[in-house]
Amino acid sequence: MASLPVPLNLEEHREFARELQGAGARMRELCGVLVAVYGTDSRPAFTMRRAIEWIDNTRREMQVQADRDIPGLAAGLYR
Repeated sequence: MASLPVPLNLEEHREFARELQGAGARMRELCGVLVAVYGTDSRPAFTMRRAIEWIDNTRREMQVQADRDIPGLAAGLYR
């Protein structure tokens, strides 16, 4: 018999949001380095921009999930 997953609580969502925000900020810094070294149209810069988009998409999806997990308490956690 499979058990149901236990959703993240408020503090866990806060921590996860901080981690994703930090990861996004660091990826943007690294993207700036790649653009400076290899140019805007380089494959490494393109791939890094895609990785940043994935992090941003994950943050949006996690905001939706947090709103479900902790209704009324999650406003703006992942923004």
